[in-house]
Amino acid sequence: MLISLLLLASIDLVEVRSTAVDFLLDRQENSAEWPYRGVYQVRGSEGLENPIGYRVGGTAIVMQALDTVPADGPRAKDRTKAIERSRLFLVQAMQHSGMAHVFSETYDVRGWGWCYALETLITLRRDGLVPDDALVSHQQAEVHALKGILTTEIKTGGWNYSRRRGFASGSPGEASPFMTVPTLRALRLANQHGHTVPDEVFERGAAALVRSRTKAGGQAYAGSRPDPVPGSTGRMLAVESYLVEAGLGDLSKLRGALDAFFAHWERLEERRQQRGTHVAPFGVAPYYFMYAHEQASRAIMLLPRSERGEYARLLRSRLEQVRDPGGTWNDRDPTDPRLVRTANYGTAMALMSLDRISGVDDPRESRNR
Repeated sequence: MLISLLLLASIDLVEVRSTAVDFLLDRQENSAEWPYRGVYQVRGSEGLENPIGYRVGGTAIVMQALDTVPADGPRAKDRTKAIERSRLFLVQAMQHSGMAHVFSETYDVRGWGWCYALETLITLRRDGLVPDDALVSHQQAEVHALKGILTTEIKTGGWNYSRRRGFASGSPGEASPFMTVPTLRALRLANQHGHTVPDEVFERGAAALVRSRTKAGGQAYAGSRPDPVPGSTGRMLAVESYLVEAGLGDLSKLRGALDAFFAHWERLEERRQQRGTHVAPFGVAPYYFMYAHEQASRAIMLLPRSERGEYARLLRSRLEQVRDPGGTWNDRDPTDPRLVRTANYGTAMALMSLDRISGVDDPRESRNR
């Protein structure tokens, strides 16, 4: 009964924006950052510390979410100042030793930083949000992120933050759809706004995504592993939506990914906020829960207008169902003090998802007119 009542809920985007803005602005660290925090750390001068890739990537994602709020929305002046401080952080972070154009050993998250920094920096420049006297350094940071992405491409196409055989070994590696899709999107944006990305990079990346489809209809976590469908629905949505965006996809596969996401949603919810990463029987870490919802919002907007309404209603309802009492979202274990920052990421992803489908009417309201 509880779920059926929640599925009838109607989420208020105006209230979501207000709550999210207050929460995110109050959570900005060092007056500049919204670091993502995972279980992975690197050794720094004073012991283990959060990787710069997580700090950059998490900050860029929150900046994108805040940028969806209308200019006359809540705390407009505070938002503008916070985004500018974070823009400076992204630019300066490109010179950090941890953002050099290498892949360290077998696990390295700086690629997430390059990906989301590139997308965010270009978006700010496109929208006229970069001061004139900062344009040179701003575009230099874009170039740095772009070169990092191109330098660490897997030989057979795509990207992955986890490369068990190592990068320097020359092994082609196995692309991660999770990472390859947002990276390709950032590269497409770069191509549209003054940068040049070789066509072959897009071709190899798309081929890697197609290879990652499994015989059972799912999407491998990396390479062509036979991962189960329930845990792979976020990857399915990412891959099929990107391929449609690039003119290489199939709407029937996109619909299938959306249907699988909602059909197996309870299984994903069971995984949310548990500890551990890519463990059985789920085969997916909890931090891809909100990622999957953001990819679902993209997939919905690629469908014909006549098909979007019911999917958008379901997505709003599911997001309302997992909203925390304080009005935010968190797909990690809230009792783990190491992971408190992940509410920044979860709330940002929910805000972007709801904003993206905000123009899609609830079909129940249309029927009652």
